[in-house]
Amino acid sequence: MGMINAVNSLRYDMHGRKRKTSSLSKPKKSHSFKTSRSYETPSRPSEPAYMSDLRNLKSKLLQPKESEEHRLERIREEKAFKEERLKISSNYAIAPAYNKGAYQVIPKSDLKYIGKK
Repeated sequence: MGMINAVNSLRYDMHGRKRKTSSLSKPKKSHSFKTSRSYETPSRPSEPAYMSDLRNLKSKLLQPKESEEHRLERIREEKAFKEERLKISSNYAIAPAYNKGAYQVIPKSDLKYIGKK
């Protein structure tokens, strides 16, 4: 018993066989509407890349220089922050959790349980 194409499908013919049409595989054409010259917005030329680099350089040069005292204080703060970070991270390790592929930060007190169920 044959199938009847009751839903008007474009992919199948009236006997239920799949059609081999190239129109179904081609991308649809997009319609673009052309406007007259009076309605077009005037296009501005884009700015060359070196202009933004020059603007950034100019802003850096115009900034006031950092005093020696401020620079030394900033370096001390950065050093103290790094030392504190190393002190805290010394209590943790990175290992695969629960014998899986993903790595996690695990406290060193729990390292004996890694890989055990």
